[in-house]
Amino acid sequence: MVQESGGNTSGDSGNWQAGSDRPGDETAPDLKAGVRETVDEVGRQTADFAHRQKDSVAGEIRKTAQALGDASERLQREDSLIAGPLKSVCEGLNRLGDSVDSESFTALVHDVEDYGRRNPAAFIGAAVALGFFAGRFLRSSGERGGAHAATHGTYASHERYGSRGTVEPGQDGGQP
Repeated sequence: MVQESGGNTSGDSGNWQAGSDRPGDETAPDLKAGVRETVDEVGRQTADFAHRQKDSVAGEIRKTAQALGDASERLQREDSLIAGPLKSVCEGLNRLGDSVDSESFTALVHDVEDYGRRNPAAFIGAAVALGFFAGRFLRSSGERGGAHAATHGTYASHERYGSRGTVEPGQDGGQP
């Protein structure tokens, strides 16, 4: 008779139960419970993180709406034609901020998915615009960091430069 793994000769190798006389059987329920607890904890932490990010996004939307509202008021005092549409955008952003704040994260994701299905062209256009603005923001943030480093001697020593900010002849300043 061929003996299966674990010493079981009955051919019933797939039915491990707590209380059997197989070594290590008592740990299977403990392992399952530990995995469930870990999965539940990860779920709670993810939900907490999503809630904090949702609140942060709502706050940023409101700040943007406030800035646009201030700009709209200044433009209205100057009788600018763009003041009215800018005020409408401001009101829309305030409604969006309220909506983001009051909805659950799951409901927001569902709403975005539904909007994308109903209006794919507008959804793709908004995604492209968001990507464009995010790229511009990241690029400008990087340029400011580079300008700061260059003016504070990270790339080359100030002593190598002449009085007008040019490199002295015969010295390259260590820059490409």
